[in-house]
Amino acid sequence: MKFMNDRRGEINIVSMVLIIIVVIALVAIFQEEMTDIVTTMFDKIRSSMGI
Repeated sequence: MKFMNDRRGEINIVSMVLIIIVVIALVAIFQEEMTDIVTTMFDKIRSSMGI
């Protein structure tokens, strides 16, 4: 019966959902910047390898 009244799991689920929403929002906001960083990084790798 004690297990049925335990509410800690609900808070963990709400916390996880909020974290996922924040991460998705950050990705949506900074998508162009992240793309530029990855592109620049791969360009530097290619130039150092001589490709």
